[in-house]
Amino acid sequence: MTKENKIIVACFVILATTGYVCGLLVSSFFDKNETLQDVIHLLTALFTITTFYPFLKRNLFAYFNVEDSNDS
Repeated sequence: MTKENKIIVACFVILATTGYVCGLLVSSFFDKNETLQDVIHLLTALFTITTFYPFLKRNLFAYFNVEDSNDS
């Protein structure tokens, strides 16, 4: 695995975990509806990934001195 791939995988794992935990906190208000809790977990994880992934990836690539071959 290249350094770029490791950074990208780490970004997804960190952001998905953070989003899921935020979803757990928010869904604690909906104790009785399990389907709603699952939807909240998924949506907060997806929101966290799509919102913060580009920022985190750019900063980590700069920190580890990795060139992004997909930048235009």
